[in-house]
Amino acid sequence: MTLALEEEVEKRPVARRLMTHPGVGVLTALAFELVIGRGRKIAKVAMARKLAAHLYWMWRKGWDYEKWKRFGSHAGAPGNRRGVE
Repeated sequence: MTLALEEEVEKRPVARRLMTHPGVGVLTALAFELVIGRGRKIAKVAMARKLAAHLYWMWRKGWDYEKWKRFGSHAGAPGNRRGVE
């Protein structure tokens, strides 16, 4: 899988440029270009912000993605105003 990702990133100048940022590897660069790189500008910014916020809180709370799905995405929503306790 890693070889396939590396071959794909070689075809994509944008992904290679994104990889010059510290901490951004092949998978992140490709995902960002392919997912965030489509649609309207407002949608791109909103999606990037949402992803950044999710990653930040997963890091800050020490949660993996499964725990984030269980608690993070709906904390503070109607019926769950007190969030995660």
